[in-house]
Amino acid sequence: MAHTAAALHPEEKKVSVIQLIMNALVLSAGAGERMKPLTLMTPKPLLPVLHEPMIKQIIDRLFAHGIERVGVNCYHEAGQITQYLEQLGDRVHVNTENRLRGTGGALTDFRSFFPDDFIIHSGDVISDVDFTALIAFHRTQRAFATLVLVEQTGTRIIQVDDGLHVRDVTDDDKNNGFSYAGIGVFSGSVFSILPERDIFSIIDIFRAIIKNKEIMIGFRHRSAWYNVNSPYEYWRVHRDILTSKTHIDGITPSGAFFFHPTSSVRTKTLSGFVVVGAHARISEHVVLENTIVFRDTNVSRGTYKNVLLSDHFCLNMN
Repeated sequence: MAHTAAALHPEEKKVSVIQLIMNALVLSAGAGERMKPLTLMTPKPLLPVLHEPMIKQIIDRLFAHGIERVGVNCYHEAGQITQYLEQLGDRVHVNTENRLRGTGGALTDFRSFFPDDFIIHSGDVISDVDFTALIAFHRTQRAFATLVLVEQTGTRIIQVDDGLHVRDVTDDDKNNGFSYAGIGVFSGSVFSILPERDIFSIIDIFRAIIKNKEIMIGFRHRSAWYNVNSPYEYWRVHRDILTSKTHIDGITPSGAFFFHPTSSVRTKTLSGFVVVGAHARISEHVVLENTIVFRDTNVSRGTYKNVLLSDHFCLNMN
């Protein structure tokens, strides 16, 4: 039987706020290579989803579900990210790595930050995962780790049994299985089984858990989930939010057009969905359809459809 928030029994949802409180880690050290040229001037965690940087959307949702403190690891453009996160208060703890340690190795500097169960959240995932239900499910199952799973999207396949207990992680995309959604709950005891090397991935942690015969279970997620790791996915998440195809808590557009308050949009020829970033200037001679215009961009004329647009690039999303 697939385990989802909806599948939980009512008594399983009756978990007090005190019981649910824990800390979280948002992985944000990557260089955003696959997001170029969007990340040439702005590090990926600070790319806005409409009005707020992507990392703030994630942190706000975690706080809204009772997470007490959030750790963030940084490497690429760490200065910019740290400067921004300092504005969010002392509930956000930032660690700057002196070298990339991988999605698993990043944990080593947060050992004292996680005395108990904790959440790991990929810094490029936008979703409507119900963290409260996820934590409650993790604890009722007495799991060592609970992984949010989505329909197979990559080559690292999570193999599960009929009860969604994780049995293997393979690279064989011919096998039926799921993909790890970049979100999971882990026991604080995971630090005792981390690989004995500086650089390793979270997949290595999964394999160590399996080898140690601990309970690792899947929490299947069927609704909004975006791995924002390419220009197209960045365009797609905006399209889906602004056209009401999906809803993410904390992101509440009032229609299909979003203009930053500091922008100037003089054209009336708009269709589909349109985003105009901070301090951008759009003249009356411009036609925009299904287009995101980045901050500080000046557009004096032209027709743009299905593109990401700035003074430095025009990327076609067809």
